Amino acid sequence: MSVSEFSEMVRKDAQFLYDNPEALFKDFEDLVYNVIPLKLPEVFLNIPKAKLKMERLSSPHSTTAFYSVGAYDGSRPGVYFVNTFHCDSQPKYEMMTLSLHEGNPGHHLQGSHSMESPKIPFFRRVMEDRNYWQAPSRCGHYSFEMYRACRLVVDTGLHAFSWTRQEAGDYMIHNTALASVNVE
Repeated sequence: MSVSEFSEMVRKDAQFLYDNPEALFKDFEDLVYNVIPLKLPEVFLNIPKAKLKMERLSSPHSTTAFYSVGAYDGSRPGVYFVNTFHCDSQPKYEMMTLSLHEGNPGHHLQGSHSMESPKIPFFRRVMEDRNYWQAPSRCGHYSFEMYRACRLVVDTGLHAFSWTRQEAGDYMIHNTALASVNVE
C-alpha cells in the first residue's frame, strides 16, 4: 500500500472521525488537561507556571487550531483554540500531534518557558524519543511532518512553476493524510 493509498484510507475511515462537535472538543480537553500533563515531568525538569486554557471556536473560515500566548504577568493564561465547526473532518489521529504542537510541550510551553526563564532549554524532538504517543496518533505526527515538507514543494510549485491553487492542494492531499479542510 502506498503512502497516498494509506492516507486516503485513514482520511475516510469513520472510526477516526467525529460526528458531533461536543465529543471532538471533549477529547481535545482530555488530551490537554489529563493525558499530556502526566508525561511532562518525565521529560522536562522545569515546567512553567503559566496556565493553559482551552477554548472552542465554531467557524467555517477559521483554521483547525491555534495558540494565543498568555500575558507576561500571568494575568491571562495561554489559550489553545480548537475549531469544532468541521468536526467530521478533524481526524482523531491528528489530535495528539496538534495538541502537542499548540499546547504542551509546543507553543504554550515554549512561550511560557521563555517568559519565565532567561534560558530556553533544548527539547526539540524529545517527545518522539520517549514514545509519548502511540498509533494512530503517530500517524498524525508523521502526516504533519509530511505536511511541513510538502509546503516546501508547494511553495516552489506556486512561485517557480506557476502551479494553480488546485494543483497545490492536490499535491498536499496526495502526499499527506491531512483532512482536506486543513489543506484548503
